[in-house]
Amino acid sequence: MKSESPPNELVLSIIAGVIVGGVLVVCSTAFSALIFSGPLAGYVPQGVGILLLGTISFALFSAFKSSYPINLMVPQEMPIIILVFIATNTSVWIDNGRPLEEAFGFVFMSIALTSILMGIFFWLMGVFRLGELVRYIPYPVIGGFLAGTGWLLVEFSFLMMTDRAMSLAEIDAIFSWGSLLQWVPGVVLGVLLLLGSRLSNHYLVTPAILLCAILLFFGISFSMGLSFNDLEQKKMLLGPFPDGSFFVGSPFQYLSDFDFWAFANHLPAILSMMLINVVSLLFNYSGLELIVRREFDLNKELRLHGYSNLITGFVGGPPGFLALAETSMIYRIGGRSRLTSITVVIVCLMVLFLGGGVISLFPKFMLGGLIFYLGISFLVEWLYDTRHNTQLHDYLLIILILVSVVAIGFLSGVAIGILVSVILFVISYSKVHVIRHQLNGCNFHSNVERPPHEKRLLRIYGKQNLILSLQGFIFFGTANHLLNSLQMRLNDKALKSLRHVVFDFQQVTGLDSSATQSFHKLQMLAQRNEFVVVFCNVRSHLLPQLNLVLNELEHNIFHQFDDLDYALEWCENRLVETNLNTLPPLDDMEQLGFLQQMATVFSHLEEKEYKSGDVLIKEFEPSKGLFFVKTGRVTIQISTKDKRTIRLKAMNAGVVVGEVSFYRSKPASASVVAQTDCTVLFLSRSSFRQIHVTAPEEAIRLHTYIVELLSDRLSDSNAKIQALMN
Repeated sequence: MKSESPPNELVLSIIAGVIVGGVLVVCSTAFSALIFSGPLAGYVPQGVGILLLGTISFALFSAFKSSYPINLMVPQEMPIIILVFIATNTSVWIDNGRPLEEAFGFVFMSIALTSILMGIFFWLMGVFRLGELVRYIPYPVIGGFLAGTGWLLVEFSFLMMTDRAMSLAEIDAIFSWGSLLQWVPGVVLGVLLLLGSRLSNHYLVTPAILLCAILLFFGISFSMGLSFNDLEQKKMLLGPFPDGSFFVGSPFQYLSDFDFWAFANHLPAILSMMLINVVSLLFNYSGLELIVRREFDLNKELRLHGYSNLITGFVGGPPGFLALAETSMIYRIGGRSRLTSITVVIVCLMVLFLGGGVISLFPKFMLGGLIFYLGISFLVEWLYDTRHNTQLHDYLLIILILVSVVAIGFLSGVAIGILVSVILFVISYSKVHVIRHQLNGCNFHSNVERPPHEKRLLRIYGKQNLILSLQGFIFFGTANHLLNSLQMRLNDKALKSLRHVVFDFQQVTGLDSSATQSFHKLQMLAQRNEFVVVFCNVRSHLLPQLNLVLNELEHNIFHQFDDLDYALEWCENRLVETNLNTLPPLDDMEQLGFLQQMATVFSHLEEKEYKSGDVLIKEFEPSKGLFFVKTGRVTIQISTKDKRTIRLKAMNAGVVVGEVSFYRSKPASASVVAQTDCTVLFLSRSSFRQIHVTAPEEAIRLHTYIVELLSDRLSDSNAKIQALMN
C-alpha cells in the first residue's frame, strides 16, 4: 500500500482537529450548563470559559508531551458529576442569603483544587508503579458506579432542558405540553446519537447528527415564524450570553474567601471519583492499544496525566484524562501528527475570546440531548451489554448499586456496592479449600534415601505423618475449615493415630490476626490427641505474626523449619527412632549384604574415609565410579546462580550414589558431599570393566541391583506425583 505524503497527513490532522475541536466546544457548553444550573445558571458563560480553558490546557499538554502524537486529554464527564454535586450544595448558601458571586467563587476554586488533587493522585500512582493495583477494584462496583453516573446524567439532562427535577412531585409538570416541547427533542436526539454510535463507527456520524439537529430545529422554528428573540424568550436557546470573551481569570482570586471545610466534606466523593478515573484511564489505554496497535507504559502515562491535571488545576480547569472516543476519531480520520491537538487549541481559543454570540444560538435541547446521550450510553452499556457476559451475582450487584444511587444517593449507593462486594468476596473465598494437598508419610516423604529396613518402617507407620499443604489467605473462616478437616482425620478409626501434623505455608499469601487465634484450638487438639505440630516454608512477612502467637503457646507442641524437606526428615527420624525396636537390628555390613554375596565384586571395592564437608562427586565433573555408603551420611546438592545450595537428597548408610552419571558416561548433574564422617566402598570404572570379564554373572547381578534401586526411586517419585495430583 502506498504511504500517504506528508502534506495529506497534515491536512487530515487539521480536519480532525477542527471536527474534534467543534465537538469539544459543544461538550464544554453542555458541561458548563450541567455544573452551573439552578441558582447559578447565570454563570453558564463563565462556566463555558472554565471548561474551554481546561480543554485548551489539556490539548496543549497533549500537543507537546503526549507519548503518542494523537493522544488527546480532555475534561471528562465523571469528574464533572462530582463538581455538579459541589455546585448543587451551594444552593443552600444562596437560600441563606449569601451572594451568588461567593457561591461561584467556591465552585471555581473547587474545580481547580479537584484537578490539583487529581494530578497529585495520578502522579503518585505512576511514581510508585501502582497502575495495575486499581484493577483489583471489583468489576461490578465499577459497573454500578458508571450505571449510577448514567442515571445522574439523565436526571441532569432533564433538569437542564426543563428546569425541573425528575421526581414524583414534578411528574405532572414534566409531562405537561410546554415541558414536552422542551425535553422530547433532547431525548430523541440522545437516542439518535446512541443508535448512530452503535450502528456505525464512522467518525462523521456524531457531527452529522448534531448538525442535522441544529438545521432541523431552526428550519422548523423559522417555518413557524419564530425569531431568535422568540426562541430565547421561550427558553429554547442556551443564551443570551454577553458578546466577547468567556475568559474569567484565575481561580485563586477567590482563595481568600474560600471555605476549605465545606470543600473537605466532598473529599470522600472526590477520592471515589479519583479511583474510578484511574480505572477508566487504564481501560481507555487498553482500548487505544488495540486501535493504534502499540503498547503504552501505564505508569508513565499516569505520571503524564498527573502533570497535565496539575497544570490544568492551576489555570482553573476541571480534571480530565485520555479521551478514547476523540483520539480514535482522530485516528480514523487520518490524523497522525501533533498538529491535531494544536488545531483543537486554536478552535477553543477562538471560541474562548470571540465566540459568546455564537454559543448563545445553541439550542438548549441539543445540549440536554448530549448529556442524555452520555447518560443512556452508560446505562445501556452496564444494564444491557453486560447481562450476557457477566455472572448473575455480579449483574445483580450492578443493579443494586444503581437502585441505591437512585433511592438514597450516589455515595451511599457506591458504599453499599463495596460492602456487598466484600461480603460476596468473603463468602466466595471461604469456599476455596485452604488445603491444597493432603498427604501422608507413605505417599510423600523427605528427600532422604534410607536403608531398606527404615523404608519398611516408614511404609508401616508413615500414615502417622499428616502433611497439609496450605494455600491463599488464611482468615478465621478458612482456619476453622482447616481445624474441621483435621478433626475428621482424627475421627477416622481406620487410620493409625497421628504423631505429626505438618503445615506447609509455601502457597500462603497472608494470615489474618483472627486466624492466629485458631492456633489455641490447635494446641488443645494436639494435647488431647498427643501429636506435635510442625510449620514450614513460612514467608518472612508472616513470621513476626506467627511467632507472636507461638510465643504464647507450649513450645513442645509447635515446631518450625525453613522448608518442607527438613520438616519431613525430622518427623521421619522420630518415627524411625520410636519404632526401630519392632524390627531385628542390622549391622553396617548386613546393610551391604548383597555385596558380600558377590565375592568378585567385593574384592574390587576400595574402602575410603571422608570427613564431614568432603566432596565425593563434584557437579559438572566426569564420573569416576560408584560409591557404596558403608557408614555415615552424604548429601546430594546443586548450586544456583545466586550461589545458594539446594539439597536434592540426603543418603544414609546402605545406599549407592553416582550411578546415574556413571551409567550415562556424562558429567555429574549434582555434587555429593559428606554430611558426616563417612566410610564408603568405591568401585572404579576400570574395576567395573574387569568384573565384566572375570565374573560376568556377578556383573549382571550388580546391574540388576542398580536397576532395582533406580526403579524403587522412580516408584517413589511416581507415588509423590500421584499424591499431589489427587
